[in-house]
Amino acid sequence: MKQNTPTINNLNEEIFIFFDSKTQKNHIKITNDLDPEIAIIFLKLTESTNKAIIVKKKEYCSKCGAPLNKNGLTKIKYEKKHEIYLQKYVCSSKKCKHYETTDITKFKDKYCNYSKKTKEKAIIFKTQTYIPYNKVANIINKTENLNISHQTIYNTFKQKNR
Repeated sequence: MKQNTPTINNLNEEIFIFFDSKTQKNHIKITNDLDPEIAIIFLKLTESTNKAIIVKKKEYCSKCGAPLNKNGLTKIKYEKKHEIYLQKYVCSSKKCKHYETTDITKFKDKYCNYSKKTKEKAIIFKTQTYIPYNKVANIINKTENLNISHQTIYNTFKQKNR
């Protein structure tokens, strides 16, 4: 028996805490147009056994437009320390059968460990202070409680300045 209970309704967006009858646990579910940090905040406020699940806002196939069926979860590390889950889907069309996963590239580049927001903070800090990349990494790591390397900051800085 699934129960969906909206807990926040802000800017026409809903964050749901729902009950998973299989695991007998509550989970936090948000759409992919909201920053995953919102789910992380809710995870910190609730039981540590809860999951943060990010789902597509519009559950339609990007190839053919048919409705999508849920097809499991993919676990990722957000900011290399927070476990969040992305909903996987399969197209309901028998001809298409396209597979896709919830896209969060608005907030985190594909194959990158850190959010765009974190990398942007490092770039702003680097351009305003002109201190070495390893010092910027140390400051970001201490203020944000992360473990970002100076090489990541360097690569991001060079990529932005092309």
